[in-house]
Amino acid sequence: MRILLGSLLLAGCGAAMLGCASEPMAIDAAPAADASSRDAGTDAATVDATDAWHHVAVDAHVDDAAGTDGGVAPGYSPPLPSRGGPVISHPYVVTLTYANDANRVALDAYSDVMVAETGWWSATTSEYGVGALASLGAVHLTDDAPPSATEASIQSYLLARAADGTIPHAPDGTFDGVMALLYFPPGAAITLSDGAMACSGWHGVHGEARAGTTHLVYALAIDCGAARGFDHLGYLEAASSHELVEAATDPFVRSAPAYLVNTSVADPWMIFGETTDRCVGRYLVRGASVLARSWSNAAGAAGTDPCVPTEPGEIFYGVWTPTTTVHGAPGTTLSVPITGFARASVPDFDVAARTALGRSVGPVLGRATLNEGISTSLRLTLSSAATSGTTSVVLLTIGPAANDARNYPILVRYD
Repeated sequence: MRILLGSLLLAGCGAAMLGCASEPMAIDAAPAADASSRDAGTDAATVDATDAWHHVAVDAHVDDAAGTDGGVAPGYSPPLPSRGGPVISHPYVVTLTYANDANRVALDAYSDVMVAETGWWSATTSEYGVGALASLGAVHLTDDAPPSATEASIQSYLLARAADGTIPHAPDGTFDGVMALLYFPPGAAITLSDGAMACSGWHGVHGEARAGTTHLVYALAIDCGAARGFDHLGYLEAASSHELVEAATDPFVRSAPAYLVNTSVADPWMIFGETTDRCVGRYLVRGASVLARSWSNAAGAAGTDPCVPTEPGEIFYGVWTPTTTVHGAPGTTLSVPITGFARASVPDFDVAARTALGRSVGPVLGRATLNEGISTSLRLTLSSAATSGTTSVVLLTIGPAANDARNYPILVRYD
C-alpha cells in the first residue's frame, strides 16, 4: 500500500498493476498524507500524511452485517486474513537510485541494513511464509530522476530496465522474488493512477508491472523531507522499509492479492490495506536507521502487541471497547465507552479521535488521556443526511509520540 499521511494510516494500492503497495495508502507526508496504500473514501487531510498506507477502494454501501462483534478483549486484535494470493518465499531486494540523488550512498547502505536486520525481517514477514531477505546489490542509474512522471510511465521504465539487464535477475535467471526498490529525490512530481501526488498524497508505494513473461514486483519511495520526528533520511527509510515488507507479503496486490484487506466486507480495519499499514506510525530505530514495524496476526490473536518487532522491556498499552462496530439511525447521537489498558505501569497516554472514512460523525472524546482501567466516552453524531446501509470509520490514535502512534478503528453503520 502506500505510505502517506503524517501520522496516520491508510494503506492501499496505487497504479494499475501496483499492488496494494500500489493502491495508494498514506504514510507520512509531513502531516499531509501517507501513500502506501489508499483508503478510498478517506480524506487524506483528516488522517495525517506521514506514514505508509494505501487508499483502499471501499464500498460505502456495503449492506451485510459483517464486522459486528459481541465484545473485544483488551489487547485483542483481529487478524488480516489471506486473500489466497502468493507471498515471496525467496525475496531479493535491488536498490535503484538516480544519478542526481544526493541520498545515493546512504540509501545503498540502508539496503544492507535491511538485509542485515534479520530479526526485524523475520518478525515482520516469516509467519506469512516469506523467507530470509537477500540482496542483489545497488544499481546506480545513469539518468537523472524525471521532474514528473506517472505510475504507468514508471512501470514502463522499470520493465525496460529489466529487459536491458539493468535490473538483475534472481540466481535462477528469472525475476521471481526480485523486488526493485526505486528511490526518487526531493521535488519529483510523481502522480499515481488515482491522482495522488508525491509527498502530499503518498511517500511510498509498492506494486507490480508485467510485460510478456516478465512480472516485476517493485516499491517506490520519495524524499519528502523530515517528518514524525525523523530527519529526511529517517522518514525515507520508514517509507522504503514499510513498502518492502508489503511487497514481500502482498507482491501481486492487484492480480492475485495475498494480505490485502477485502473491502467488500464492512469491517473496522478496512481502512488499512495491508500488514504494515495496520502499524503505520510505529517504527524501530536501529543505530542511525529507521525500520517500519508490521502487523503480526499471531501476536494480535495472542493479545500481545500486534506491531512487531517489539523492543525489549516495551510495555503494551492501548484502548478497548465493548464492540468495534456500532449502529445508529441518521440524525442520532451515539455514546461508545472507551477504556484504557496497560500491561504494566505507564504514564497517561494521549488519545485522539477522527473520522477516517465515510461521512463525518464528529467524534468527541470525553477526555484526552487514558491509562489502565480509566474510561471515558466517545460521542458520535450521525449526519441526518446519511443513507441507511452506509458506513463510516472512526480512528482512535493512541500514544505520546508521532513515531509511535497506535491505531484503533471503530466501524459506524447507519441503520
